[in-house]
Amino acid sequence: MNIFGFLFGCILLFFMKTDALAYTIVLDPGHGGENMGGMYEEYVERELTMKVARSMKAELEKYEDVTVYLTHTDIETDMSLEERVDYAVSKNADFLFCLHFNLSISHILFGSEVWISSEPSMYAKEYPFASILMNEFVQMGLHDRGIKTRLNDKGIDYYGILRHATDNNLPCALIEHCHMDEERDAPFIGLDAKYEKFGVVDATAVAKYLGLKSKELNKDYDGYELPKIAVPLNRVKPDYTEPDYISIETKSLDKETGNYVFTLSATEYDSALCYYSVSTDGGETFSKLYPFPKEKDTIEVELTLEGGTFPQILCRVYNNYDLYGESNMLELESVPTREEEVTTQTEQKKEEEPDLSAYQMMDSTIANKQNSNQDEELGMVYFLGVAAVVLGSLLFTVLICASVIERANRKRKRRRKRQKPKAYWEEDNFL
Repeated sequence: MNIFGFLFGCILLFFMKTDALAYTIVLDPGHGGENMGGMYEEYVERELTMKVARSMKAELEKYEDVTVYLTHTDIETDMSLEERVDYAVSKNADFLFCLHFNLSISHILFGSEVWISSEPSMYAKEYPFASILMNEFVQMGLHDRGIKTRLNDKGIDYYGILRHATDNNLPCALIEHCHMDEERDAPFIGLDAKYEKFGVVDATAVAKYLGLKSKELNKDYDGYELPKIAVPLNRVKPDYTEPDYISIETKSLDKETGNYVFTLSATEYDSALCYYSVSTDGGETFSKLYPFPKEKDTIEVELTLEGGTFPQILCRVYNNYDLYGESNMLELESVPTREEEVTTQTEQKKEEEPDLSAYQMMDSTIANKQNSNQDEELGMVYFLGVAAVVLGSLLFTVLICASVIERANRKRKRRRKRQKPKAYWEEDNFL
């Protein structure tokens, strides 16, 4: 009897130990049913999250001592946030992972972020996983937008899934894998293989966090060192202020090429630096956002200045919560680039040395016109000359004829005076 009791106790301890080492994971593909989630061009969030969830589940099931469930298995299922949490609680889940994709109103943000509970005990449990996952995303090439909290008007968690999970003492993380609407995140989406890749990365982060093993994958994360974090004394609030310090300083300026380099320094005490942008017109317009390296507080920025302008350099630096501050302004003299100098010199040369071919064509046209005018003038002179000669000749002939007639008349009159006049009937007409 004692032997049977001993054996029974050993078997019971064995199953208790095995059960103690097993983990239950619930994956929640964001949105579903009429709730499409984010939509941008051909992307629909509920479709993307389901692809990642299925890949993540398949990868996690390759590890030992883990059971994985999905809150729903098709995109047409519509569940409330409470129903999703309740489902995970009903499965005695050790962790609930909510899968999402992001987009911004202005379509300028890019990178990955993880939202966790602001409640101190939950924050301490969730932060190590979020840190491991973010490191995996960075290794993929995604930008780190931070591990963040958000509060509502009541001063508790803003996101309902986190709020309800915390109320049920269930650790939870809301994962925004990347943005669907920004060019620098575009390489990470678009093909099924890329969503499968996200699923594998998510599962790997979970395996490291829980210390899982997989003979199939030949991986053993037992004893994996988790990021250390103390339980906060109070609720972890988001950062409501812009970066604390921003400054720029000229490093070099090449007047021949217009190449300009300046240093950008920034400090953020409450969260982390995330992006920066540059203005060359004193803040009228700004460039697109560029990633600010997490491990640095001073970077070098290189620009090519446009010729014919008077650059006024100004920078904005953003933190993880998309709040920005502005730097001091640097006013520079106008510096033409080499290309613009060559263009200017060429234009000046053209002004000093005009295009001879064009002028030759113009001269030829003028010459032809002058020759034509000259020919017309010569023809008119010739015509007038001939007419004058003809008229002169006619006039001379008329004068001679008139003179001859006049002389003849005079002679006739003289003869008549010397002769006796005849009677009327003696005229020749009556002979």
